[in-house]
Amino acid sequence: MDSLLGDTSLLGDMSILDSDTNRTPASKKIREALFRRCRGRCENPYCESPYRNFRGPKDMEAGHKTPVVRNGRTVLGNLVALCRDCNDRMKTMTWAIFLRKEAEER
Repeated sequence: MDSLLGDTSLLGDMSILDSDTNRTPASKKIREALFRRCRGRCENPYCESPYRNFRGPKDMEAGHKTPVVRNGRTVLGNLVALCRDCNDRMKTMTWAIFLRKEAEER
């Protein structure tokens, strides 16, 4: 990074260079509650992924119903438990748009 920016000591806090600084990871407590709610399965009803069953909270990904880029918050009511395949496909779509696209593809 120094080679691209020159002397980075002038910048002070390097976190300003991280484009994802507004993303708050789901806390352990939220991830555990999300895992209990989903009963160990991807919450996408159309999921056919081999990763759709979770052994524990660390196996699942927490997707945002309203994405962070659209001012969505990392709170239990805005999160869905997704397998990595579904979370990759969802990207920055809202949950409603994602489900509509998933239904159209089936």
